[in-house]
Amino acid sequence: MRTAAAGLALVFTLAGCAASVRRVLPETVRTVAIARFQNTTDQEPLPALFDEDLRRSFRLDGRLTVVEDPSAADAVLEGTIGGYTRQPSRFAATNVVQEYAVRVAVELTLTARGSRETLWIDRGAKPGAPPGPATRRLETDTHFVVVPASGLPVETEEDAQRRLVHDLAEAAVVRVLEGW
Repeated sequence: MRTAAAGLALVFTLAGCAASVRRVLPETVRTVAIARFQNTTDQEPLPALFDEDLRRSFRLDGRLTVVEDPSAADAVLEGTIGGYTRQPSRFAATNVVQEYAVRVAVELTLTARGSRETLWIDRGAKPGAPPGPATRRLETDTHFVVVPASGLPVETEEDAQRRLVHDLAEAAVVRVLEGW
């Protein structure tokens, strides 16, 4: 009896998981071109790092094929990297910065190539706009230690940027394919 109940619970749990992943793109969108992202920050390497991680994330996911030529793609993904901030987050007793927090945001637009229809835009909340997926903006933050403390490894800001763009690329792929 317990085995049957456990098996039934597992079936319902797995069924719930399968129902949560859905495709929000039209069935005609099978390929995507990634346009060069604009950069409104003073961090020159970010667009190239983001482009590389975004392409890798799409390849690893496998549900859309990345093509180089936008005229051969079913959809074009473009956007802007902005909102880059770096702030001290932890100080030593001598008031020396030991750790920084870095935050970056990406605004995205996905356009169907044939109809030139905008499939969605993710530009962040406008003042007074109601919350929801149409006003969401992809952003993430991380921390990096610059002075050895508590056994944490010392990193550079570039190391933190690589982690940031990796996380943003994975979130962008999920946003494109599943609408979250």
